[in-house]
Amino acid sequence: MLSKFLLIPLAIMAIGCLYLVWEHDLEPYYIIPWVILAAIVFVMSPLIDWWWANRNPPPIDPRVEGFLRKFFSYYGNLTIPAKKRFLNRVSLYMLATEFQAMAMEDVPDDIQALIACNVVMLTFGQKDYRLSKYEQIIVYPHPFPSPQFRKIFHSTEHFEDDGVVLFSLEQLIPGATQKTKYYNIALHEYAKIFTLTYKDHPYPKLDDSIWGQLEKISGFKTEAVKNFIGLPTLEPLTVAINYFFTFPKQFKDVLPEFYDVFAKIFNQDPMKIDFPVIDPEKQGKGI
Repeated sequence: MLSKFLLIPLAIMAIGCLYLVWEHDLEPYYIIPWVILAAIVFVMSPLIDWWWANRNPPPIDPRVEGFLRKFFSYYGNLTIPAKKRFLNRVSLYMLATEFQAMAMEDVPDDIQALIACNVVMLTFGQKDYRLSKYEQIIVYPHPFPSPQFRKIFHSTEHFEDDGVVLFSLEQLIPGATQKTKYYNIALHEYAKIFTLTYKDHPYPKLDDSIWGQLEKISGFKTEAVKNFIGLPTLEPLTVAINYFFTFPKQFKDVLPEFYDVFAKIFNQDPMKIDFPVIDPEKQGKGI
């Protein structure tokens, strides 16, 4: 990273001054500026490296890009400039997020990208696309219990205070790659997190009367979705956001008024390939 390259010449200058002080009686205070500069760079290294990464995003492995083209229809429908922006955001999200494997060796890059692309899709119309409060993701091979649900094995959860998100691979992979057969738990969890992060958005008030229409949109029975997640409660708003991205055409046909509301909230229209349309005055510049 950039900070390391900056530290090398500063360290050389400090060592050089130290040599001159030792061998040629140079005044010791000549070392001080280099030591101070090195200390500043060291302390500021996370900010420096993130600034540099935003301007030079690490390239995505071609195999991961191929994986997205094959399994992630949202990415496949983007225009070429939007694809580049999407990949840059996925790359930066993976760089900024800590992925931790439980009961397995590691979290492979394609799984990291699969999670990241769901976050980036959801936030593609936002300036803060990382939902940056949640920087740790824990991945289990199978459903898991947790401190909140000690006796219930479930496939996804998040902890707001700790900024941690948990997923079960057994449900994550099919849900994210076979959208007509399985429910997407990654998009589900981040839809929930989005509403907590952006609490002031004018979300529609949805109650249990909406379940029939949501079932018509997706073809998934509500009880089956609840069982797939494994938790006792299911919020209609979270599921509706999931289906807005997963089944946009069906969603617009069944719930056109809510479709328009979500398009404004998320600043994008999944029915169009040249989205999102971002207002630079409101969103700012950048990746």
